[in-house]
Amino acid sequence: MPVGSHAARVRVPKLLRFLLTNLSFGVAAGVAFTTGLLFSNAAGLADLLAGDGEPALAKAMLYFMMALTFGSLAMGAAVMLLPWDDQGGDGGPAGGEDK
Repeated sequence: MPVGSHAARVRVPKLLRFLLTNLSFGVAAGVAFTTGLLFSNAAGLADLLAGDGEPALAKAMLYFMMALTFGSLAMGAAVMLLPWDDQGGDGGPAGGEDK
């Protein structure tokens, strides 16, 4: 089957694409924030990491945790800011809510 054929394409659901887009923006913000912290040497953080026995591991853990935190924050904020469905009649969120 050719690579460009219609059958080979995978269609990503709209909500999943929405969440992945916000996750990627959050991860990028986390990486940028961590890079800014390290370049500015805020509170001696860069010096502390440089004096560690394994500075690469410490930096990788810092970058990973900040990316995870900012990515989760961006996804959570995006979900909480989804528009409400005005057509439901009960004033609840789109898709209804458990009663």
